Amino acid sequence: MNDTKELYYYTSSDTMRFILTKGDIFATNLKYMNDGEEYTNGLSELRAVLNEIYKGKGEIEEAAYEDAINRQPKVYSISFSRERDLLSQWSMYAKESGVSLLMDFSKDKDGAVYEIPRNDKRAGAKEVKTVPRRVYYLTRQAMKEGEYRRVSQEIIEDIGKEKTVVRKAVLDDIHDGIDVIWRELAPYVKRQEFFQEAEYRMIFTLNSLEAGDAKRDDSSIRIDYRVQDSVLKPYLDITRKGGWPVKEIMVGPGFNQKTVYDSVMHFMENARLCIPGYSLKEIKENGFSFLKRLNKRFDGGVCLEAEWKRTLGREKKGADIADSFNRFIAEKRKEWDRQGIFQGKLLANVYMTDRGIILSMSETPYIY
Repeated sequence: MNDTKELYYYTSSDTMRFILTKGDIFATNLKYMNDGEEYTNGLSELRAVLNEIYKGKGEIEEAAYEDAINRQPKVYSISFSRERDLLSQWSMYAKESGVSLLMDFSKDKDGAVYEIPRNDKRAGAKEVKTVPRRVYYLTRQAMKEGEYRRVSQEIIEDIGKEKTVVRKAVLDDIHDGIDVIWRELAPYVKRQEFFQEAEYRMIFTLNSLEAGDAKRDDSSIRIDYRVQDSVLKPYLDITRKGGWPVKEIMVGPGFNQKTVYDSVMHFMENARLCIPGYSLKEIKENGFSFLKRLNKRFDGGVCLEAEWKRTLGREKKGADIADSFNRFIAEKRKEWDRQGIFQGKLLANVYMTDRGIILSMSETPYIY
């Protein structure tokens, strides 16, 4: 089941360029992500939760736990957030005037198709269907007992509702089910201290990706490396068929924020992009959604999407809708400026491209 809708991917403008022109994003090995306990925390906390639930019927033995902890994980992750304009995400992933890409996964239902290169190009890319899934924040020593119990129970309930990567049937399989839940769900359980990230993850595990393939080098998944702080970080190059569903781009805080914003606008209007082609209805809905979000910045009495809707006619292409949206934004800002309404600054750097993607700038203060 896919209960994911709109998620944000924070990154540099240079990485955005590759995402929008090549259609690929790097999935990083969990051991080499920013939290040094990305994988071990999930193994430890889930073991405690599951051993308590299956007490007297089956449990994860100490030997199995030690073996899993000591092994090099073959788990790779792409991280998203539910939060649109979060300082910690800007400073950690986007740095100076990076970007936040709003992606809409609501139409994926059971998942979109992603391609992963093999060592030998002649063997063809490995195709896998998946969706981003919620991360749970669970660390006993950092949580009050009641909150710890609540999140633990929520994980089990979500398995039963088919909201996790684990199938509901494994809950009834005492002998094998407990180990399946433990190993497959561990990458989605993170230290509680990071809860503000509101993270969702798209996980790729080599053990499952290569299952059934002939044991030859040319059929195995290709692992690449990038250097960060002198560390060689292993990653998988993940391409989404048809392009990533980007609907908004926000430029983050930085000393050159406006210049970066202008360059992104130029890029979006002139580069050859690899993104889905949105219908006229979808482009209008994207504009309505953005304006509706702006409404929440006011105490009431403002309905920007209804005002823009009244200006629309029988537009025949995306560029016509974009022109209508941009004229509305410009005129509304002038109106508010004349009336001395300070919220007019919210519209100072808002622009819809011909493809229906909306550009904006973060209001988070530049402090790093």
